[in-house]
Amino acid sequence: MNKSIIILLILFLQNCFDKQIVLKINKNGSGTITETVIMTMKPTTVESDNETPEEKKKQEKENFEKNKQKQIDRVTGMGQGVKFESFTMQNETNKHIATVVYSFKDINHLTINTSFEDKPAEPFIVFQYTPGKKSSMLIQIPKKEEKTQTTEAISAEPAKDNSDKSGEENTGSKKQMENMLKNIFKDLKMSFVIHFESPIKKTNAAYLDEKNNSIILYDVAFSEFLDDKNKDKFEKLSKSKADLANVFKDGGLKSKFELNHELKVEF
Repeated sequence: MNKSIIILLILFLQNCFDKQIVLKINKNGSGTITETVIMTMKPTTVESDNETPEEKKKQEKENFEKNKQKQIDRVTGMGQGVKFESFTMQNETNKHIATVVYSFKDINHLTINTSFEDKPAEPFIVFQYTPGKKSSMLIQIPKKEEKTQTTEAISAEPAKDNSDKSGEENTGSKKQMENMLKNIFKDLKMSFVIHFESPIKKTNAAYLDEKNNSIILYDVAFSEFLDDKNKDKFEKLSKSKADLANVFKDGGLKSKFELNHELKVEF
């Protein structure tokens, strides 16, 4: 199992996780990308190892610099003309808010990775912008839908071997993985919104927010899959080869997930 996935699993099981991506596009094709991760820590009775205020402050500074450098390093994989602008970390009681902002000069050179992996195997989201009186944007989303990393990591069935495992053991193992997945889903949220500087005149996007000149690629509260009425969708998503696209195409969910692989926007 990928080390980054193991870390994510630990975080998900201990915290509430909310990742928000906002892409702002100007009329000239430039813009900004703002990513915000809100991690709400669950209360714990475990005491710190007699850490002094000075040591705690030093550790927080080291963590900040380490995370900031990681965000700066991401620029090389985001396309030509992308620039790191800022990184902030706000620590509150049982809550951490990290925000990173990038700018770009030409969206035609921009590539966006929406997975948790620094070097994902799946293609990135890419853009084709044509300026003019009726500016148009083509947004190409990978045709091979990305798997939800948390689902893929913990729900894959154990490899078959020649050991004599009883049916009860297998049933218990599956139940344990199902409970882990439910524990993750109840506090997991993700969203990706694309905001245009000018009013959107025409689009084939499924989720249009005319008031804010925006389209929504996804806005998912995974707790919705825990409702009894969505039991079949939860079971479908919990399978190792399942993905959000296959679940959302059946309809019946309040959360949003764009199923079109090519979005056209005139603005």
